[in-house]
Amino acid sequence: MEEGDLVYINYIGKIKESGEIFDTNIEEVAKKANIYNEKLSYKPLPVLIGAKFVFKKIEDTLKEKTIFNERLFKSRN
Repeated sequence: MEEGDLVYINYIGKIKESGEIFDTNIEEVAKKANIYNEKLSYKPLPVLIGAKFVFKKIEDTLKEKTIFNERLFKSRN
């Protein structure tokens, strides 16, 4: 990926210490975690590479990738 490329990502935000899910754009995951909100639209998030829409670590990982049909980023912390 290069700066200016538009990609769509799914994400799951978890609290590091507990593993509790606090945010996601995946409907099934939100329902399982009891954080589902029927007013939200659960769909992939558009990210413009280089526009600082997401954390730098995520964007750097996306820049290294060319295939987007599998899980690309997993926090190692």
